[in-house]
Amino acid sequence: MHGVRWLLLKDLQILRRSPLQAVLLVVYPILIAVLVGALVTVIVQGGDATTLISVAAAGVAFLGGILAAEYLMRRKGNHD
Repeated sequence: MHGVRWLLLKDLQILRRSPLQAVLLVVYPILIAVLVGALVTVIVQGGDATTLISVAAAGVAFLGGILAAEYLMRRKGNHD
């Protein structure tokens, strides 16, 4: 039990040092769920291929932007 508590405290310390990573840990799964929900809604409602592709492209672009921002912030932090 002591080992589990130690690991939890260690994880919390890491997340405290990296607020962006903590936010992404919560936001990223929610964004994936919203994207999948939007795609399923378009498919179920019989949307055309253009709508499906635009929803998917918007989701991929948004998530890619978040990952790029995280990468750049980590890279900047390593050079200081």
